[in-house]
Amino acid sequence: MRNLILFVPPEFAVLLIAGAGVALIFGARALAGTLFALGLALVLLPVLLAPLFDALPTWLLIALLVFFGLGLLRALFNLLIGTRSTDHMVGILAADTVRATLTLPFRLLARILRSFFGGP
Repeated sequence: MRNLILFVPPEFAVLLIAGAGVALIFGARALAGTLFALGLALVLLPVLLAPLFDALPTWLLIALLVFFGLGLLRALFNLLIGTRSTDHMVGILAADTVRATLTLPFRLLARILRSFFGGP
């Protein structure tokens, strides 16, 4: 549910700040603070982050896009199969990634040696 905030358009900031005021009137201080901070973030973050993203090199932008894409996939699987199952799945994938990263140099070396000495 917390990831639905990614789909809120910036024009919604005025309603969020007004909702924060209404929540404050009714005494929901935590909700009011959250709504107000979210409304300010929707207004200020694009102004602050746009020059930063414009200055980043392309390879770093692609890496950030992959990182955020994986985060969205995790949120989707969290919604579909549950939190504990998603945590288990991410743990297995992380272990496979580490295992593949550690064995890659040895596999490359074995392939080079096989090509030199005529192995199968």
